[in-house]
Amino acid sequence: MDDSTSTIDPADLVLADENQIRIAGWPDEPLRVQEDHVDGLLLWCALRKATDISIQSDRPIIIEVDGTLYPITRRAMDSADITNVLMKIYGPDALAKLLLARILIFLMKFGLSDLFAIVSEQISQLF
Repeated sequence: MDDSTSTIDPADLVLADENQIRIAGWPDEPLRVQEDHVDGLLLWCALRKATDISIQSDRPIIIEVDGTLYPITRRAMDSADITNVLMKIYGPDALAKLLLARILIFLMKFGLSDLFAIVSEQISQLF
């Protein structure tokens, strides 16, 4: 066997991107994202200079760093994870606010501006 074929030329090695080494994944990823995990997650993302955090159902959490997207969880988030994140960020009435926002978007989408005005006025009195 020729020794020249078994030698690896260092120029042929592709080094990992610095961001890939730095990001790697959320090391404290729990089995279920609870409200008390959200602050740690956001701090971890901020320390990695994430400019965007995407938390969606049926997808891993993804962050954007220097224009590149990185999945940071090993599993996809489910509705319970999403609910816990929303509750932490928006408070105990998060789901009600989300539902009302969807109703308002529906009303605007279908040109029901008179009804939109009435509903939005009632909502503003609630919150």
